[in-house]
Amino acid sequence: MNYPEDFPERLKNPVESAIAEADSQFHEVLSDVDAAPKVGFEGLVFRFVKKVLFTFAEQAREAVKQEAWTLERCRQGVDEYLHNLIVDAYREKNPSGNDDWLGFFEEWATEKIYASNEWRKHLKGIKALANAISAEAQPPSPPRSRRNTGLDLAGTHKAFVEPRLEAKNGETIANRAPSGTPRSRKRTKINELSGYAARSHAGLTHTKSESVRVHGKKAEPVQETVGQTIATQAPPTANSVMDRRAAVDAYIDEVFKKTGKRITRTDIWKAARYKSRTEFERWERKDPKHPNKTAHQHFTRILSDKPHLK
Repeated sequence: MNYPEDFPERLKNPVESAIAEADSQFHEVLSDVDAAPKVGFEGLVFRFVKKVLFTFAEQAREAVKQEAWTLERCRQGVDEYLHNLIVDAYREKNPSGNDDWLGFFEEWATEKIYASNEWRKHLKGIKALANAISAEAQPPSPPRSRRNTGLDLAGTHKAFVEPRLEAKNGETIANRAPSGTPRSRKRTKINELSGYAARSHAGLTHTKSESVRVHGKKAEPVQETVGQTIATQAPPTANSVMDRRAAVDAYIDEVFKKTGKRITRTDIWKAARYKSRTEFERWERKDPKHPNKTAHQHFTRILSDKPHLK
């Protein structure tokens, strides 16, 4: 069986072992006059393809762990290997050598592979790798500055925890001044002191443009919290290969949960009025050689309008 050109040589041995085992099982069942008719030729070839493919998929994920492949290359490589494996296995094991039914067999076998539990396990493995890579690439959060802010790491105000305030002539006077602090330092504007205390007890920090006064001294502005930074970031675009496949899988699961009907990817590209799966597969793997804005609009519209739920 043909491997992708850049597939690491050191990872081929487990795949070759699976090919030998699957081939032995194929001929064992084929020679059984009772079992062979029940399974059929197509069923025997599909068993062979399924065993070899998911062994290759496991090694493809291992290539990502060893940093020999990227996640995107892993997905492309598995799709590429699946197509070549189906074609080669059908032609090699077909006793008549006739390719008239090859196209129908490839479509049928591909749909069964995508609907299998092994394929879902493969996608979960890809997702786990993506999460691990993202966690490693994420820089650590910068420590909070505590200079002149009166805040500890937990965001608790030190200088005036639960202060008792009295309003007098538009100003605020604390009932009890800190040790060693002149009486004049107890005075500050009521809106500054109460606003700062409220922010401190709520666990909030100031933006770069804000400044406060603590006991009459100007404090350094505090950096935004991690939660604020995340909230202001733009949402990630759902345009990567991983996002497209995940969106399709999520839609298939949603239809099954809400209607009890198990749809396949064929139902999706047919709903977009395509006569073959070619454009859908190119869109799903984000084929750089065949970009198609129209196909992207059609398939994203299917996923957003969800016609199979109507």
